[in-house]
Amino acid sequence: TMTGADQRTPLADLVRLADAGAEIALLYTFDSDKRHRYPSLGWLTEAVLELGHRAAVHVCGVRARAQLFFGDLDGLIAPCHRVQVNGRVNAVELIGLCARHPSQVVVTQHTPENGWLIPADAPNHALLVDGSGGRGISPAEWVRPSTSKRVGFAGGLNAGNLAVELPKIAAVASGGWWIDVESGLRDESDWFSLEKANAAVDEFDSWKKTLVTE
Repeated sequence: TMTGADQRTPLADLVRLADAGAEIALLYTFDSDKRHRYPSLGWLTEAVLELGHRAAVHVCGVRARAQLFFGDLDGLIAPCHRVQVNGRVNAVELIGLCARHPSQVVVTQHTPENGWLIPADAPNHALLVDGSGGRGISPAEWVRPSTSKRVGFAGGLNAGNLAVELPKIAAVASGGWWIDVESGLRDESDWFSLEKANAAVDEFDSWKKTLVTE
């Protein structure tokens, strides 16, 4: 998953990135406070329609989560493969959201405050191990929670360290796991970098090829 494309990113380039095998995750928050990684709702809607099932929406912030749980974002997330809820979520909210969108994967961040979500009765629920929280910090050790649900991994990943970190993640991962790259795709001005995103996809593909040859 390549996360955080902004309003300056040409949609045609995002489609090409998706064609190369990446899921394109777009960040939504109620009030962007002019932060580049949060595009307008209008742009997000257009991008999701263009990308379809290859898109995901990550919902950030208390007010945005309230919009999501009350159904105000149903139109935005309907075409997506995944919707990720960043921050604290209770089991009732999660189960209700999963039931309302049974054809989509609903992802929550696996953190101490969300620990009670692991046994939640929601078959389309998945977890993202992300101790970094978008700050670009890799963990000292990758740990997968004990669950039969799908688990993804994030935290400080970028094209420069995937060759080192992917084998470590693969050693603890199981099932249909994925990685999420966000901070490692931004330039010094906090804009989304297509160059870095394409480099990360290339590194991931190179690692996959080593699995076939080994």
